[in-house]
Amino acid sequence: MALTAAPSSERSLAAALAGLSLLVSAPYAVLGPNLLLDDWFTLWFRLRDGLLWTGGYEQLRARPGAWLVLLVEYGFIGAHPLAIYVLQAFLVAACVVLLFLAVRRFADRWVAAAVAGAWALMANHSTLDRWGAAMPALVSLLLLLLGVVLLERATDAGRQPVAAVAVLVASALTYEASLATATVAVVAIPWACRRSADLRAAVWGVAVLAATGLYMFVNSQHRGGKFTGWFDFGALVPAHFGDGLARPAALGVGLAMVGLFGTALALARPMVPSLRGLPSRATTMVSVGLAVIALGTLAFTRYPIAPLGLGDRANAVAGVGTALVWVGIGMLLPRRRAVLVVGGGAFGLILLTGHLQRDVDYARAGDDTVAVVRALERHPAPPGVVVVVGPTMPEHHRIVGLAGTMDPVIQVATGDFDRHAGVATDPTDFFATDPSRRLDVRPVLNRR
Repeated sequence: MALTAAPSSERSLAAALAGLSLLVSAPYAVLGPNLLLDDWFTLWFRLRDGLLWTGGYEQLRARPGAWLVLLVEYGFIGAHPLAIYVLQAFLVAACVVLLFLAVRRFADRWVAAAVAGAWALMANHSTLDRWGAAMPALVSLLLLLLGVVLLERATDAGRQPVAAVAVLVASALTYEASLATATVAVVAIPWACRRSADLRAAVWGVAVLAATGLYMFVNSQHRGGKFTGWFDFGALVPAHFGDGLARPAALGVGLAMVGLFGTALALARPMVPSLRGLPSRATTMVSVGLAVIALGTLAFTRYPIAPLGLGDRANAVAGVGTALVWVGIGMLLPRRRAVLVVGGGAFGLILLTGHLQRDVDYARAGDDTVAVVRALERHPAPPGVVVVVGPTMPEHHRIVGLAGTMDPVIQVATGDFDRHAGVATDPTDFFATDPSRRLDVRPVLNRR
């Protein structure tokens, strides 16, 4: 059933969720987005190699969907961070509506709205919301959710899910984090919809996605070198239950305790006779949410990243699981209006506070970047000399505006390929550098 054919109450609810998403996007637009980290590198590719290769040569082969997204974003929009952010905000709102539609097939409208609304407020996928360089991950999530909705509707109509599988392939080719979830979805969703499997459709759907995965593995940009390492699995709990969602950190700890207890309670319900009076839907929702977290994280297993701060792009898909788990925990509350209003309101306020703190973090990191780049433009070092920036760039709850080599930053800012700069790896390196080649960020940032 198309959204336009849905009951007017559901259309109104979907519109309200989109409005909520755009509303919570407004504060960062007011604070003022700026370019961060990889934004500069992509603009540098455009400056060096021309419009067509804005996304980099390797990107077209490894992630053709991402290549196209980056071409539109940095090639055609260019160095206009507010315009990029506005596009991002509308894409996030579209994801919220699609998430509502995807969950609505298996839950009542208020539960589906709670999942979509919680995801819109959650801060543990902040890069998708605010960092332009993470837009391929956002577009991949949008395509994943669209593919799931198309798969549900094809199953209900008794059609072969050709369009759904094509969209899921496009999602994976834009960002690989969606591949495992998409592969499971082509089997699990038809079974969940009809309690019977179309073996032929499931086999060819899995085969197509497996071939996509093999292609991406062979052509991956993330093999060897600096990408050797393991995902920070110890950060999963704070990312999905604690300070990835809430600020200050003490509130995150309290939230994590509630979340872990609620999760344990929901999972134990089928096995503990005294808990069987609790809603079975809570167990289902929490179980599905944990599965989505696991599947969404799978692609990052051999990637040295923590799913917090600028690393929370690892929650591009897994963050949907976070929302499912927390709504499942909420189902354990007594079915009394007052309890649900107070509990849901308190949780929503915690999420909103964390969301606003993230707005401030990104805005401060962007302001740091602008101030440092302007100071670099005025630095008297002659062409060809590397200017070392330090002693350190300030971090704002794991969000930092500049790191590592800054050649692309200063060269994009000045249009001069003879300008070179880099952020010191530690204060000792900075102070060991000749003073004529240093840029101390402390006075630069203090006089903003």
